[in-house]
Amino acid sequence: MTSRRGFLISAAALAVAGQTACVPNAGTGSQAASSSGQISSTTTQSSAPSATFAAPLVPQAPRVALEGLNSPWQIAFLPDDSGETGNRSALITSRDTGVVYRADVPLEASEAASLSDFAQVPDVYHGGEGGLLGLALAPGFYDSPRAYVYRSAQSGNQLLTTTDFKDFEVLVGDIPRGRIHNGGRLAWGLDDSVYVGTGDAGQAENAQNPKSWGGKILRVAIDPNTGKPQPVEIYSSGHRNAQGIAFTASNQMWATELGPDRNDELQRIVKGGNYGWPAVTGYDTTTLDGVTTRPAQHVWESTADASPSGLAIFQNTAFVASLRGQRLWIVSLPQGSSDAEELAPGPLPQLDPQEFQGSRLRDVAVTPDGQQLWIITDEGESSKLLVCDLG
Repeated sequence: MTSRRGFLISAAALAVAGQTACVPNAGTGSQAASSSGQISSTTTQSSAPSATFAAPLVPQAPRVALEGLNSPWQIAFLPDDSGETGNRSALITSRDTGVVYRADVPLEASEAASLSDFAQVPDVYHGGEGGLLGLALAPGFYDSPRAYVYRSAQSGNQLLTTTDFKDFEVLVGDIPRGRIHNGGRLAWGLDDSVYVGTGDAGQAENAQNPKSWGGKILRVAIDPNTGKPQPVEIYSSGHRNAQGIAFTASNQMWATELGPDRNDELQRIVKGGNYGWPAVTGYDTTTLDGVTTRPAQHVWESTADASPSGLAIFQNTAFVASLRGQRLWIVSLPQGSSDAEELAPGPLPQLDPQEFQGSRLRDVAVTPDGQQLWIITDEGESSKLLVCDLG
């Protein structure tokens, strides 16, 4: 791949609230993962315009709000009614049991949080990485309670919808299922659409097969008046196992991707983009069917440093929950960029604070009021919900 010159970040521009960046060193696109809590980045060569970055939003040290969750997988916040209830509340899926938990965390940190069984999703097939995975709630859930669920079934992975968590309708079936690479992350976009990350199910050729739902990010547009879904659309392809999807305030999509034995990725997703798997990974590109694939925007070269799962974005800061890496990566995203603007691939400024190291992290989410970050660990029946204040 051609060497690229991209991100020149001054320490002065990133010195905000006591967080001072290291000026990137010249390099060839590789990056050293930092365990010191310092921003680490190198530069690459490109004709694309230089990007600018603000200092990342670093949360305060986490506290354990709840223990004893069984294989939690995705957090979906209920609408903010903390002014009435005194709690921040979310639904959380349990991969291995098919249960949907309800977690209520008081605004006062001195008060105890509570966990209850909210629903049981039927016909969940748990095997390997499959089970009850993604969950997304449509806006206005209390007034019009429509939810979207991603489950593994005997016949394959499925996207379901429900209004009562008792009766479920299959919106997308026949998503390839395997012991590994089931994808499963759901995200609600600002365009009244549900976005679905799928995996290649261990069959790499699915990612480039336009007749397969595997190895894709799918878009299902929802009529805001009737709740009826529109035909499924392949939004992007060439994915190995997309396990994190999140949007900036301007509805720009980013995703995390688990690499094979190298090159875990943070990708900026554009409609119709092909992200290269299995032909290429990381910053490399190739031409497939006459179209140039898109490189990752940020790469962790060693899967021991990341193996990224859930993703949250707030104020141009990406929070990446890491499984094998057992840490929370905090990545600064380019300011003011749009999907129409090409950005040079190359390491983005990042932090991995020591306070968030030591546990496999499955998902991360920002509360609707923007005051807290919630993180679920991946520790089997002994998993935890961690809560930390932002700002």
